[in-house]
Amino acid sequence: GKYLGDLIIPENIKKEFELSLIKAKSIETTGELSPPGEITLKNKAGGDVPVFSLHTIVKVKNLKPVIYCLDFDLSERKKAEEKLRQAHNNLEKRVDERTAELVIAKNRAEESDHLKTAFLANMSHEIRTPLNAILGFSGLLTSDLEKGTINNYINIINNSGAQLLGIINDIIDIAKIEAGQIKIENSECNINTFLKELLTSKKQRLIEEGTVKKEIRINIDNDEKDILIRTDPTRFKQIVTNLVNNAIKFTEIGIVEFGYYLPGNIDNKKVHENELLFFVKDTGIGIKKNQQEIIFERFRQVENSLTKRYGGTGLGLAISKSLVLKLGGRIWVESEVGKGSVFYFTVPYVIYEGEKLISTEKDNISIKEGKTILIAEDEPSNYHILEILLSDTKSKLLWARNGQEAVDIFTENKDNIDLILMDIQMPIKNGLVATKEIKAIKKDVPILAQTAYALSGDRERFMNAGCDDYISKPIEKDLLFEKIGRLIN
Repeated sequence: GKYLGDLIIPENIKKEFELSLIKAKSIETTGELSPPGEITLKNKAGGDVPVFSLHTIVKVKNLKPVIYCLDFDLSERKKAEEKLRQAHNNLEKRVDERTAELVIAKNRAEESDHLKTAFLANMSHEIRTPLNAILGFSGLLTSDLEKGTINNYINIINNSGAQLLGIINDIIDIAKIEAGQIKIENSECNINTFLKELLTSKKQRLIEEGTVKKEIRINIDNDEKDILIRTDPTRFKQIVTNLVNNAIKFTEIGIVEFGYYLPGNIDNKKVHENELLFFVKDTGIGIKKNQQEIIFERFRQVENSLTKRYGGTGLGLAISKSLVLKLGGRIWVESEVGKGSVFYFTVPYVIYEGEKLISTEKDNISIKEGKTILIAEDEPSNYHILEILLSDTKSKLLWARNGQEAVDIFTENKDNIDLILMDIQMPIKNGLVATKEIKAIKKDVPILAQTAYALSGDRERFMNAGCDDYISKPIEKDLLFEKIGRLIN
């Protein structure tokens, strides 16, 4: 036979085993047993086996005491305990992670509330400022004023109105982005023509403001050639205009330059193949490195003090970033405080191969005299604006104060009415319902919807109801005449 210690006792506890044997031999005289407990034994394969070892002594009269040793295999129990320990550790880890996430979420929620509160406070200021000018100078317009003073007041009112409209458009755009209602409508976009027109308008604006410390430049490829790409012209122009306006605003003295590079004309690792790279460069105040990402977030501004100093909603870059992504591009900024910034964005370079669009330049379309126009408008002030705008056309105007009146008046004069200007939101019967009923009476009567709606899908609703075109409020005279002229003539 083999020695028991060699069979079941691991090397690291053999000394303890030998001592226990010596102790066991002396048990007859001492009566002391080893205490029960966990020890490690070996199995046949030589692997360690955790056991619970229990000893007892049985004494029989006239016989030597007998020691019994019971060893309980703890392998399965140890495995279960290890699984339980791991589960406990995992649970603790998950609790810690979840707690950290909740803390972050709480901080973000508090930060978001703070940002929105600051945004609303800023909007209150930004909206009230032009409103104060509009209402204040409107109240000062009297017949006793000199013509030059009246014209000056009117210019202030017009500029304040345009400023207010810009703020409202920003708020509407960010709301549409939040609601996922921004739709991209790709068509022809002549980038050289647009950029040159933008340069002209911005130079003219600087002249009107008497600004001599700023210079604005353009840098484009093939100046005399049309560069036609397929993208959404409206959104593309909005992005460039936003960036140029920002550059002008934050550059008190210096140069603003904007333009683009065709694929292959610039060595920039951030530009992918088949991308157009647009840039707007300024020598303005610059942006700190740690703020160059957050400026593209909605409700974020670099510093509240800057917003107060330079004005604006602080939404322009957030809107621009969302629109760039919608167009399939990217946007970023490179900047150094005190030296200026360069904003870059890309759009896919997809050459437009469709039929060339008719020029967007105004055609000075005139409205022939003696036309009869039905104006459906429930707001008297809005009707009177249209009445004044159309006074030079010597048109006969009919006024319907709600949708039902529009249907009734048209029914009585269907052979004489040349065009209908249809407001959409009116009492009793709205403009869409009225349009459907009028088109059922006379299908070919042109109807121009006039609306303050601005959400995605509105154009489709108007056209589906039977409108031939639409114009957004506030109404621009030149655009109104162009649309009426096309529909009537």
